[in-house]
Amino acid sequence: MQRLDFSHKNLLVYLTAGIPSLEFLQEAILTLQTMVDAIEIGVPYSDPVADGPVIAQASQLALEKGVNLDHIFSCLKEIASEVKIPLYLMSYYAPIYAYGQNNFIDKVERTQAPRDILFFVSSNYNSREIEHSNSTSKISN
Repeated sequence: MQRLDFSHKNLLVYLTAGIPSLEFLQEAILTLQTMVDAIEIGVPYSDPVADGPVIAQASQLALEKGVNLDHIFSCLKEIASEVKIPLYLMSYYAPIYAYGQNNFIDKVERTQAPRDILFFVSSNYNSREIEHSNSTSKISN
């Protein structure tokens, strides 16, 4: 995966996973990668206090559809070999904590993406970055 080049402006788009469907997410990633520099994928969360009303409503709709981290990982794994741009999985820490941090890292590694996938995790108290680089994952504060 090529990292973003900050010597010029980059275009990033944000998609909430599962809205309108996970199939749409896959199609959008594969189509948009020819037009944008990176894609942020929002993990639905029930209490998105740092997000605006549009993302909060999208998260609620995705949760009502049953979208969860297992579905998102499965969705991304299916298209991993075709993705040519950075993907940023944006999440609050609470869903990862509930999922289990080690389980989360294992799932990141099992997506078997041929390039890095970066996971930025935020909470009310601090930020963490989980970076997957083929065979290594780490969590740093």
